[in-house]
Amino acid sequence: MKKLAAGLLAVLLLASAGCGGSDQQADRPPTNRLAAAKRAFDRSPALQISLATHDLPRSVAGLLSADGTGTHQPAFKGEIKVVQSGLSLTVPVVAVGSKTWAKLGIWQRVDPTQYNAPDPAGLMSLTHGLSSILTGATGVGKAVTKRRGSTTVTEIGAKVPGQLMARIVPSADRNALFDATFTLDKAGRLVAMVLSGSFYPSADDTTYTFSFTGYGSKSTVRAP
Repeated sequence: MKKLAAGLLAVLLLASAGCGGSDQQADRPPTNRLAAAKRAFDRSPALQISLATHDLPRSVAGLLSADGTGTHQPAFKGEIKVVQSGLSLTVPVVAVGSKTWAKLGIWQRVDPTQYNAPDPAGLMSLTHGLSSILTGATGVGKAVTKRRGSTTVTEIGAKVPGQLMARIVPSADRNALFDATFTLDKAGRLVAMVLSGSFYPSADDTTYTFSFTGYGSKSTVRAP
C-alpha cells in the first residue's frame, strides 16, 4: 500500500507541475511571449515561409505571394508571384547571401527592390528579418486564446513602426504604423502573422498574411 500511495503521490505531483507550467505560460506578459516566439523562430535552422495578399492596389508593382524555405545561411529557395505593369508573373527564386536569382527561362540575377519585394535571403535575419517584428512591435495588446479546429492558438495584436517594416519591405512607409496580429501555437511558436498598412507609396493599405511551419527542420540552399 505504501508503494502504491507513493506512486500515486508522484503522479499527482507531476500532473500538478504540468498544469502549473501551462498556467505560467498563459500568465506571461504578451511582450514576453513575443520575445520567446522570436527566440524559437531564430533558433530554427530553417522554416517553411508562406505569404500572400488577396489584392494589390492598382498600378502598383509588388509582391502577391511567396512560398519557400528560408534558412539562416542566410538563404531562401521557393517560388514568388509578383505584379508589374499590370501583369502577374510566378517564378522560381533562389537567394543566397546578398544575391538573388529568378528563373526567367534561365536563371538570372535580379534585384528584388525592382518589384518592391523584400530580400528573400533576409527574411530570417536575426536583426532585420521577420522575427525582429515580434520584439520591435509597440502597443502590444492582450493575449487571446482561440480554438482553430482541434488546435488551440493564442493571438496577440500590436503596432509595427514603419521604420522597422521598411527594413523588410523597402517600399513600406517609414512614417506609418502597421497593424499586426501574431498567432502562437501551444508551444509559443509563431505560426502566423497578419500585417496591414501602407506598404506601397500613394496607394491604399495592403494586408499580407504569413504562415510558418517546419520548426527544427534543416536545409541547405545553393546558388543555381
